[in-house]
Amino acid sequence: MKPPAKLLDTNICIYVARSHPAKVARRFARAAPGSLGISIITWGELCFGAAKSNDPSRAHVLLEQFSRLVQVLPLPAEAGPHYGEVEPYCKGQARPSAITTSGSPHMRWRWACHWSATTFTNSSECRS
Repeated sequence: MKPPAKLLDTNICIYVARSHPAKVARRFARAAPGSLGISIITWGELCFGAAKSNDPSRAHVLLEQFSRLVQVLPLPAEAGPHYGEVEPYCKGQARPSAITTSGSPHMRWRWACHWSATTFTNSSECRS
């Protein structure tokens, strides 16, 4: 299977799950099969959110359904040095996922470049 053309950020996945804003859910529903993906880091963030939700069992069922609609892309070996570049800036932050949420739009952009994809976040669109 070829890599997806578009990578979804964690926030966009949550918007899809909640159908809010409705525009995001409609756009997701119109996407061609195989055209959307998420990084393994986004997948981990979603699993973490499901585990701490009010109804973890239901949340994990929804995640399983979601994972059938998007490709979960592995972390390429080339990401290691990039992680090393941004990790020092994330030290001392309370959340273990700070590397992907607050400290690394640059890393996400590089990830998209690796996969020749467009990354969609809640605030911007980065073209590779």
